[in-house]
Amino acid sequence: MKPVCFVGMILLFILLLISESISADVLSENYIERNGQTVCQLMVSVDAGSMSPNLNIGDLVVVETASKNDIITWDEAEQTGYKSFNLPGDVILYRPYGKDNLTRQDQCQMLLGFAPGKEKATPIIHRALYYVKEGEPMWEGGPVAPSSGYITKGDHNEVIDQMAGQIFGAANTSYIETHRNEIMYVGNDVYMDKNTGLLIYKTKNGTFVGEGISFLTPVKEEWVIGVARAKIPHGIDWTKLSG
Repeated sequence: MKPVCFVGMILLFILLLISESISADVLSENYIERNGQTVCQLMVSVDAGSMSPNLNIGDLVVVETASKNDIITWDEAEQTGYKSFNLPGDVILYRPYGKDNLTRQDQCQMLLGFAPGKEKATPIIHRALYYVKEGEPMWEGGPVAPSSGYITKGDHNEVIDQMAGQIFGAANTSYIETHRNEIMYVGNDVYMDKNTGLLIYKTKNGTFVGEGISFLTPVKEEWVIGVARAKIPHGIDWTKLSG
């Protein structure tokens, strides 16, 4: 086999792996005029299962920029009957802990065994349950919010994002063992749960700790990229979408 063909196959394999390992990958953007205002639309691919069955792996989702006044939370929606993707409340795309998005170069480096800097993370697409103000309990009987923001949750997940770090506790190797097929090694003793987006770190003593998705941290307004408005389900015949 010629070297150039071999290199080409490696690059193709890397691109295929990227599409399987990223939680919510922004593919393209579009700008429209609506009611005299410019609205940015993003096309996002869903590559994790935390929002199933309402958003599934491989679905393409249209996300629009939105202000706090445009976001309807679960508790607000229950009073009006509003639903988005089969359940009350808007689904939002946000940057966990306000971190910068991973670039394609970062993703390729992860596949080669180099972990991205801790200042970067994959955007998360989860449902906004309710809004808390700084100093208010994040859930009944829970700790107070260090800042104002949204409490969020994946439809398929058992706990809210702000509690997700408690899945691992101080160190829980049993989680690693029972979810071995769902966890991807990204280098430098850092792992990622492909279903939830949780980052897991191996400590010097050989145990594991989880960073969580937005552990003990409400999603600040400035971390919200936009609101999911529509989806193209994976496997649908795209030619049938035209008028």
